[in-house]
Amino acid sequence: MPEIQKHWLSNNHYWLSFFIGAGFLAVVQTAVGVVFKPSRFFLLIFLYILAVFFYNKAYLQKLGQYSFYKALRLPLLILAGAVVFAIIPTPFLRALFLVVSTAVVGFFQSTVGSFSENLLLNETLVSSFGVFMGFTAWAYLYTPQNRFYVSWVVFLSVFLMSRIFFEYTTASEKAKLVSSLAVSLLMAEIFWSAGFLPQHYSTLALGLTALYYLSVVVNYNFLFSNLDFKKIQFNLIFVLICLGLVLISTPWRMV
Repeated sequence: MPEIQKHWLSNNHYWLSFFIGAGFLAVVQTAVGVVFKPSRFFLLIFLYILAVFFYNKAYLQKLGQYSFYKALRLPLLILAGAVVFAIIPTPFLRALFLVVSTAVVGFFQSTVGSFSENLLLNETLVSSFGVFMGFTAWAYLYTPQNRFYVSWVVFLSVFLMSRIFFEYTTASEKAKLVSSLAVSLLMAEIFWSAGFLPQHYSTLALGLTALYYLSVVVNYNFLFSNLDFKKIQFNLIFVLICLGLVLISTPWRMV
């Protein structure tokens, strides 16, 4: 990459991150149009994601940090946001979601190329909640007959989220792959099983996110070779408390 282009990317990354965040708002508004058509919506989102991926690829190459999974961090977050947007029923909630999403996308885009364990975990959990929220709605509310196929989409999505998260560890590529496959298989099975529960899909999404947090954090610490009983105990108790609060506060009824 020419030195002038490298210098320009470095000096303007934060401004470009702002425009990428605003771009999510513009693309979604354009894709929705007067009448919402899922095919047009996801086609434009895909093109936008592709553009963001290649920008992040160029930026990371400039920093000497490029890997396919690092460049995929933000595109996966955008995809999760698009899936959630597609299931929101009212114009007001969609507008509110877009405003928040614009800020979230812009903020996390600005952190591409830097590493913070807590920030990366938060980004992964935001993406995972979006994925679980969107696909539980599609599987159990709109297309229950396609639950099996949606489970495979969840498997792939969780694999990518986990592989991106594990990319920042010092473990071998094989260890990262195996851990990602283990987490994604576990979550796909739980996703399938959760479909037989009577809770609202948003409740199922919260529960799946909590369980995903437990599985991905345990594997992350294992890959860093600093996993011990106290960490497992703390995270397990934390997740059980979260699951208990979610189940207690949610009526047990069919939706």
